[in-house]
Amino acid sequence: LTEPMAERAVKSLVSASDEIILRDRNSANFLMRLDKNAKPQVCLDPAFLWLRDQAQVTQKENKIILALRDWPIGEYASSLTAGNAENAKRHFETQILLFVKAVRRLSPDTIIKPICMHTLAVGGDDRSFYRRLLAEDPASRELVDMRHQSPVAVLQEFCSARAALTMRFHGLVFALSAGLPTLAVD
Repeated sequence: LTEPMAERAVKSLVSASDEIILRDRNSANFLMRLDKNAKPQVCLDPAFLWLRDQAQVTQKENKIILALRDWPIGEYASSLTAGNAENAKRHFETQILLFVKAVRRLSPDTIIKPICMHTLAVGGDDRSFYRRLLAEDPASRELVDMRHQSPVAVLQEFCSARAALTMRFHGLVFALSAGLPTLAVD
């Protein structure tokens, strides 16, 4: 959204809108900087409300959920040179793998369960990301469910876990709704 063409598109959408509802204060502040006449409202993402009604107390497993995505250089590192952006992405992925290895070393019976929050080509298919990221970790790679999962099935995974590491927005929404201790990586 920092490119002039994207800003023009957002301003055009705002001028054509009767009502604007956003899911967080930062987005509203950004919009009001773009268009001083914008009067956005902020409310919970509808997923929170749905999940609140669906979450069920289940038996906790010794499981940590990974709700991660490919690190999109164009979005996360547009201000860096291509080489520095690639290095940052590689460093990030190395840290994730070190986290998995550390959990395995400190708690060998803990299951590291990768969850595919997004399985569409547009926006990054998490299954492709996990296949690449976990290429050298067959124990975790085998746990990646390659089928599209219903939101209820995904919620059950979160409800039965003891913690989550997420960078997907809805991964965070699911984890918070399930009452999990969660590390959100922006």
